[in-house]
Amino acid sequence: MTPDYYEVLGVSRDATPDQVKAAFRRARSAAHPDRHGGSEEAMKLVNLAHDCLTDPERRAIYDATGVDQPSGDQVKELTEQLLDKQASDSLRMLLAQLIEELDGWELLDTARKLTADQITKLQRSIGQAKGRVQKLTAKLGRVRVKSGTNLVEEVMQAAIDKANTQVENDEATLRIVQRCQQLLGDYDADKPLPRSPLAGAQQKAYGDPMHARFQQFFGDRGSF
Repeated sequence: MTPDYYEVLGVSRDATPDQVKAAFRRARSAAHPDRHGGSEEAMKLVNLAHDCLTDPERRAIYDATGVDQPSGDQVKELTEQLLDKQASDSLRMLLAQLIEELDGWELLDTARKLTADQITKLQRSIGQAKGRVQKLTAKLGRVRVKSGTNLVEEVMQAAIDKANTQVENDEATLRIVQRCQQLLGDYDADKPLPRSPLAGAQQKAYGDPMHARFQQFFGDRGSF
């Protein structure tokens, strides 16, 4: 069973990273084998608590499961739970933008179309960013400097890191939007009566202001 790392360091469960680090320094000093009451085992436990609570992902899993570095099945289950929550929250935000002016089948149809559009955009963005990484990586090592820092390599590596970060962020958002798409697939509603030719002509002539608004909503947020 994993010990209570918060108790080991003497901090609350909502302690900030700085508070954890400060508590770690105090606990490490007290647990040092050369001090009265300290031991190698106590020092190892303090180090484990520090390593877990200063790693955001590891800490989130520990808080949710009570286990440090849980099994693969536990991690998978927690990941799915977090994904479901993120998707549900995102879908609520999207529907809140649509619910005032749309109803029933039109509401679902518009939400599905906007979700599909977002998936396409994210997939395109991921492909472009991966292409930049591949292109820049192929250029590494071509420029040398006689002495000092190789600024060309430094700038190029920074660009690669930035593109890789974009890929990671877009892939995380894509998983959420794809789960939103799955959630929308569980809903159904009666189709509305066909619109009059005049209404269709007006929409074609003046555009669809609602579609434009929610495209802007997506563009401003990057995701739901």
